[in-house]
Amino acid sequence: MAAMDYTVANYPSTHVFAHGTSAGSIGVFAMSQAYAEEGTYLTAIVADSWAFTPPRIFDMFDALVGEEGYVFNAGSDLRTDGMDKLGYDYLGLGIYPEAVIEGGFVEVPSMYIVGEKDPGCGGYRGGILSTIPQAAAAGLSNCGWMYDDLRDAIDNQPNSPHVFDLSPTGDHVETNRENPVNNRVDNFVSGVLATIPPHVFP
Repeated sequence: MAAMDYTVANYPSTHVFAHGTSAGSIGVFAMSQAYAEEGTYLTAIVADSWAFTPPRIFDMFDALVGEEGYVFNAGSDLRTDGMDKLGYDYLGLGIYPEAVIEGGFVEVPSMYIVGEKDPGCGGYRGGILSTIPQAAAAGLSNCGWMYDDLRDAIDNQPNSPHVFDLSPTGDHVETNRENPVNNRVDNFVSGVLATIPPHVFP
């Protein structure tokens, strides 16, 4: 936020899009919410490959921690690690994507990108991680199940400006490489601009 505030104070600005990958996905969402608390709404955010989706993110962690190929085997617990990095109790305050969307938040259009191969959500890259029982019972993949409440929140929000992009062949952080998802990001950005949004920092 300090970098953003410096930039707009010293250079002409119009619309502000924030793009985050992996942990940065959580960062751009948190930044959008922090600005919203101040009454400032970013034009849009693109969050590629990570979002806190309680309680399923914790269920996935509990089911896979210690399994070969799972990326969160370094000894930290996602319940505390995430909150320590963000600096606030996002679960207790209800400030995570599906919660704010279910609460009617439309001021900052958001695109959430998930790849089915992403090991961060128990994806099938390398064929190592098996489908956890909860996902199997729902007839979903691990990644599809972990993010299903977010998808559902967007689908159920009337005229939602948000986009959930689950790619069956996607891996971790696809937007950092030449990839078809970048065309979908371009379409999302163009769609937001077509609404003629106000300048964020007039």
